Amino acid sequence: MDIRTSSEKVNKAIAIAMEDIRINIKEYKGGLLEEKRQVMMAGADYDRPWTRDASINTYNFIAAHDREIARNTLVSVVEKVGDKLFIGGQYWDCVIWAMGAERYLQIHEDPEFLRIAVDAVSNTIEKMERDEFSPDYGLFRGAAVYGDGVSAYPEVYGVSGSDGCILGWPAANGERAAKIGYGIPMHVLSTNCVYYNAYMMVYRLTGKKDFLEKAKLLSKSILTNFYHEGRVRYITGPLGNHDEQEGLGISFGRMFDILPDQVLDDIRTTAHGITCVDSTYDRYKQGNDLGRHSGTIWSFINSFYANEALRVGKKDTFISEFNMLTEKAIRDGQFYEIYHPITGMPYGGIQEPVRNGEYSRLKSCEHQLWSATGYLSMILNGIAGFSGKLEFNPVEVPGIEFIDIKGFKCRKGSLDGRLNIVI
Repeated sequence: MDIRTSSEKVNKAIAIAMEDIRINIKEYKGGLLEEKRQVMMAGADYDRPWTRDASINTYNFIAAHDREIARNTLVSVVEKVGDKLFIGGQYWDCVIWAMGAERYLQIHEDPEFLRIAVDAVSNTIEKMERDEFSPDYGLFRGAAVYGDGVSAYPEVYGVSGSDGCILGWPAANGERAAKIGYGIPMHVLSTNCVYYNAYMMVYRLTGKKDFLEKAKLLSKSILTNFYHEGRVRYITGPLGNHDEQEGLGISFGRMFDILPDQVLDDIRTTAHGITCVDSTYDRYKQGNDLGRHSGTIWSFINSFYANEALRVGKKDTFISEFNMLTEKAIRDGQFYEIYHPITGMPYGGIQEPVRNGEYSRLKSCEHQLWSATGYLSMILNGIAGFSGKLEFNPVEVPGIEFIDIKGFKCRKGSLDGRLNIVI
């Protein structure tokens, strides 16, 4: 698929995003792929697809751009155990796969993949209900969607052994670990939002009412536990409540119509947009340094936030986030994964492990695909107003007078046309 707009600056950033896509398409064998096929890697620093990246990239753009690449990537992270299919990847948020799978099915007719998708999501949810559901909260336990590093979390979750991965937390924390499932006792807004959407995905594709009822109960629990008098909570659980602003959780809460519009009325931002978590934790405050997963700019999160802001009429917010990412892409000639909120430069942050008394300094991954597809999503799903139902409802955004879309392959054939946006 080719996209051009009336803005040459935006067109330069689009070309950079498309090049980042091109260099991240590589051959891979895994999951349900029994032979090597072309798939999307998460970025230039990765040698395999990642489940959350596969889903987000498919949703953002790839489902509309390349049917085969999208399908291959999605099935490459599905595993067959015995005679059942399960979504692979880090356990706590692997059901985010449903988001990309449903977007693919909205655009393409594929009965075999429909069967795979319903089976994999249904079986995975059933397993997670047994292993990770907390009846007392009505929520699923587990880390934040993007937060596999302990720098995403307050001090109580900050000790996880030597490698800095949240997966090490139960073994390092003994009696504080949950006695059922993997052992991470926190409940996080973003992760519970993707469980809600997974329930709804199965219901929308099959009409199964039990999934709808479970989705309604989970939505109610999310509102009860995470939304209080206009304030949105990040983490709740037996080790306490934490009210930091989680950019992705708020964005998903709006995107899936769980949280009300007004949650976007009082968002804390930086000179370079919304952060993953609105401030870094004290243990990482060393000069201008920040924790890798707290206080930093992860631009795929900014794209979800910007699109939701646009959807509720906050054009200035969208324009600000969109323009800043445009400038960064042109400046760097690529889309990095993480940026510093003060300098706006690529920045990977610090995190465990501690060596010689100092935190490890990490890199901002290069040619990161969900940053590139996030930018394209701002154009396709944001400005052009693509809904996933093969309909476009363009939004007037200053500086964009038209969008040309060519080669959009879908179940109705190929869509080529110009969306005229009159300012």
